[in-house]
Amino acid sequence: MVEHSANRLKRPLVLVGLALSLMLLGVFLVTLPPDPKTAGSELAEQWLEAVAKGEVKLALETARQLVPGGWDKIVNDAYVKLAQSEHISDLFLKDSFNYWDFKLWQDALFFQRQARALGKSRQDEIQALATAVRQRFEPVEKPKERPHASWPRQVWDRQWGGWDRQIWVLCELAYQLGYETQIVCLEEAGRKIPLHVIAEIRRRNQVWVVDPVKPTVLAGSSVEALAADTRLLQKLWPDQPNWRRAVQRSMFYTHSYPQSFCWRNQLLYYKLKPYLADRCPRFGDDPVQRQQRYCRLRKKNLGRRMRFNMMVWNYPFRLLRENITINEKQAQPAAGGNPESN
Repeated sequence: MVEHSANRLKRPLVLVGLALSLMLLGVFLVTLPPDPKTAGSELAEQWLEAVAKGEVKLALETARQLVPGGWDKIVNDAYVKLAQSEHISDLFLKDSFNYWDFKLWQDALFFQRQARALGKSRQDEIQALATAVRQRFEPVEKPKERPHASWPRQVWDRQWGGWDRQIWVLCELAYQLGYETQIVCLEEAGRKIPLHVIAEIRRRNQVWVVDPVKPTVLAGSSVEALAADTRLLQKLWPDQPNWRRAVQRSMFYTHSYPQSFCWRNQLLYYKLKPYLADRCPRFGDDPVQRQQRYCRLRKKNLGRRMRFNMMVWNYPFRLLRENITINEKQAQPAAGGNPESN
């Protein structure tokens, strides 16, 4: 059969048209912006790896790519007053990501991984964590050996510290496993230093009180219930009548790192969490919202407000001020522009 001349003319035109279409498609694909989900996922993985490896500069650069702006917001005016009360400029709260932020991320990731290793396959995670902390630490203070600023990671590494240090470490571990935690100081009128320090820990409808001494974990009991139970107090602290009295004046403290008061870290966590899921350590949790969440848990379980006062802990700001002062003396940049080299 002889092909019609018109068909023979159409065929090369079709081929040319197809080639042009493929070329245009290639140009379109090359110029198409990257999928933001894919780009975000890659940056999140890069951030996590940099933090894990201690690569300060890369971790900070990646954080700035994930949160390129908008971090100069002051979340709460009370945070400015708190920072200034410890001689820290409000610039710390609204500056870009810096070295101290990296230290927050690094500590959070460290305690997340430690907590998972210690509590893995344990039916009672809180008991497992409390036992591990007590076995690791010598319950003493060594003033001559004490570093200038005792963050939980430093306390963990040196393996000694008073009950307050041990409770802070315990709370950081439990917090990284998804528990809501409060450091509870048993206070005495006219005394600046608490007589004793314990923890109250909650998750959903569960509650624990942890005394670090033995340690003792009271599952299903709150500090308020403990304070009202004379027999339990006598059993828990038979040789400590002052502690039994002081529990009636308990003060709850939310142990947030100063960096979590900063909007930049709150934004960063919200950016990272969808990509990293449960591999993302907890940080950047707004302290007031954290308190409110704890109070809601408690009220939901008991149906009434807590009788004890709750405050944001200012001690971490004091530690940060010490760190900044040390760096300034060593001719390193201060709060808003700290060293970013590895």
